[in-house]
Amino acid sequence: MSKQFEISSLPQVHTHEFDMSEATKKPIGQMDFEDDFANTTQNVVTIDNNFLLESNSYYIDANKATHVLCMGDETYRFWIDKAKKMNDKSFGQFGNFIINKYQTRDNEPIIVIEGDKFKYKDSLMNEDQIKLLMYYIFKKMDSKVNDKYSILYISKDNSLPLSVIQSVLSYFPNKYRKNLNKIFLLLLPTFGITFKTSIWGKEDMDKIVIVKSLYELYEYLPVGLYQFPSWVIDTYTREEHKIFGVPLKEAVTTNYRGISDIPFVVECAIQYLSTANGALSTEGIFRVSGNKEQVDAYCKNFDHCKICSFSKDESPHLVSTLLRRYLQKLPEPVLTNQLGSIIIETFEHIEDDKAQQDKHKSDLKELIKKLPLENRKLLLSILNLGTLIAMDGTNKMDKKNISTIFGQCLYWKNEGKPSVDELTGALANNDLFVFMMDNIYDFVDVLTE
Repeated sequence: MSKQFEISSLPQVHTHEFDMSEATKKPIGQMDFEDDFANTTQNVVTIDNNFLLESNSYYIDANKATHVLCMGDETYRFWIDKAKKMNDKSFGQFGNFIINKYQTRDNEPIIVIEGDKFKYKDSLMNEDQIKLLMYYIFKKMDSKVNDKYSILYISKDNSLPLSVIQSVLSYFPNKYRKNLNKIFLLLLPTFGITFKTSIWGKEDMDKIVIVKSLYELYEYLPVGLYQFPSWVIDTYTREEHKIFGVPLKEAVTTNYRGISDIPFVVECAIQYLSTANGALSTEGIFRVSGNKEQVDAYCKNFDHCKICSFSKDESPHLVSTLLRRYLQKLPEPVLTNQLGSIIIETFEHIEDDKAQQDKHKSDLKELIKKLPLENRKLLLSILNLGTLIAMDGTNKMDKKNISTIFGQCLYWKNEGKPSVDELTGALANNDLFVFMMDNIYDFVDVLTE
């Protein structure tokens, strides 16, 4: 097949090393791995000049200039046309180890390669198998690499498919190399990888990220987008990153957040309650508490970034209790210490002065508009959830009942944690919550802009 030459001068000798054993030496805060990891002999591989030259994707000429060898444009067009015409059954021997449906927080494609599902990783492939593999890769990846993209490679094997990598490197067209932003390697901490090469420069090395904490990866990948295997959760979530009891601004800017602009606990709970079969119809939802030990365990797991979503089989009472606890542990009311009392007072004028109701409603909207955006979006999310619960009709939780749950978090008079009596007696809060549910469409604009 034809090859395209891309010529650049040989960079100065550059050695860049990554060693996964550093993960067991507490690279970020406290990361204490299980004893079975600590006592396992490291398997260390080295990527050097010989490895890259043997892949036939680079060569160094007599003048010590480095040349990049990649698939030429004409050949690429032939291959991609054929790949597009092939059906999925043609690739059955490889399994579905490439997933191309995810995006980073910057809306760039991130292609997940589940290495453990690739059965040829430990064996040599013949030429026909390599070609079929490239057709599979092109069909899965080509539409995602026309602009900047990233790759997440996940494997619990103490190895990398080095022979396969060597075999396919020279087949890739230039755009696959040029547009690659990051390669995230999520491997066991007992596996070591070292790069010692003058062929790859600093720009190439900076694209390679050895993942040592899921919290770090979540800077790029929204939580819950991809369901990590249990070994990843167990291994790379040892450090605490509190989400319960932290300021709302911090909760919506932490790496441990999902795809929305609300705290991740709230997002998970709403997603579960609105999609799990029969959850909203559960009698006494939010009024009946979940098991305390299980709730405590969930809180701890959320604070260690271990939760990506709730199982569809989870108890609705447990999920609703977790959401209640999260809201109750907010260090400041949703309506804020600064504006809460003024908003409540303005609302009471609406109730007392029907003749001027439109004016007072307008005043209320202007005050709510002054709340921080994260507070307004959280308020809208619990108003929508409260409305869904009240509309169900079978759970014995009407608007008045649900307002006694969510009204508590709107405002409390003291700046510390409110007492039970203060929360129970905040009737104006409850009435305001019912009023906003009844008039939700009048407030959507100020709650979202």
